[in-house]
Amino acid sequence: MGNAELTLTGVVLAAGSVFLAVAQHDSGGSVASPAQFARAGIAITALVVLAFALGRRPV
Repeated sequence: MGNAELTLTGVVLAAGSVFLAVAQHDSGGSVASPAQFARAGIAITALVVLAFALGRRPV
């Protein structure tokens, strides 16, 4: 994947995560605390940045 594809993948992942969080909150079910959401967001962001930093490695 190139940078454009990795960017698109990250955006779709983030949008899907936000959609699922809102849907779960609206359903009245168990919801993660703000700290848990923050940690998950940081982990996702770190993985996306790591993917850009490492780039494609030859096999």
